[in-house]
Amino acid sequence: MWSARLRCQSRAALGARSFSSPRVMTASKVALQQLPLVDVSPLVEAANSGRSLAPETKRQILDDMRSACIETGFFTVPTEGVLSNQLIQAAYRRADEFIALPDPIKQKYHCKRSPNARGWTPMFEEPSYQPDVVSHLEGFDLARELPETYVKEGSSLGPNVWPVEVPRFREDVYALYEETTKLSTVLFKSFAEMLGLPADTFLQHVDEEAEAFMRLLTYPETVAAVKNSTVGIASHTDFECFTIIHQNGEGLHLINRQGVWVEAPVCDDRYTIARVDLNGDQSRTNVGFPSTGSSSWLVTCSSTGRTEF
Repeated sequence: MWSARLRCQSRAALGARSFSSPRVMTASKVALQQLPLVDVSPLVEAANSGRSLAPETKRQILDDMRSACIETGFFTVPTEGVLSNQLIQAAYRRADEFIALPDPIKQKYHCKRSPNARGWTPMFEEPSYQPDVVSHLEGFDLARELPETYVKEGSSLGPNVWPVEVPRFREDVYALYEETTKLSTVLFKSFAEMLGLPADTFLQHVDEEAEAFMRLLTYPETVAAVKNSTVGIASHTDFECFTIIHQNGEGLHLINRQGVWVEAPVCDDRYTIARVDLNGDQSRTNVGFPSTGSSSWLVTCSSTGRTEF
């Protein structure tokens, strides 16, 4: 998944499952330099060009990924050479412009009107994931654009909904979706190779029916009187393989392998690859991209017996 923050902001995420943790947790602030940084741009460049990467360079990147996953549980990647910052900022602008529309117009794009859960989630309608709290966000969900013939009960496949009231919403937001999909393809391959598995171990299940959503999530500022019961979104785990996140404001909390919550610093030129928790009381926008395969993917234990990740 990937997420981001602005004035009235949005974050992207697919489904999430709650887990046992404090209703509103506290997190330690960490400096950007304390978060694992893995420069995957050589992998992306090699994939885009069709050229092979020097074995020692590739091995170092995979070793860095593995160390981050084992020691911390998440890592950051630089945007340069990976995803265009212009694409990200354009998506933020379109998200802000949509959220600024009057509610009667946004109601036309309510996700409940869509047979495949695409479109707008109004304020307070996102599941809270924890008892006695209210999620304080608006969202807009999209996924791979497919014909209506893919729509069927129990599936999230099919066409997206696009607000015609926001010029370039479809062009700018879907361009980011497509580029993030390319990054997720590189990461699927890298995670497999990191574990000593064939490169296509995961990718063979990632086809046009992969149910990978991108969520533009906007978290308005909350007032002090309701902070104890109203959170951006309560602690939860996503149920995809990994989530690509970009945030443009404070509020992203992650739990590390030691069980300690840390508050991720804001950095325009970094993405976070992680399972995430988002919490905060200031206005922000996030873009999240939960990466997953098709719904028919059967997960089995690897014959290598590896347990590092």
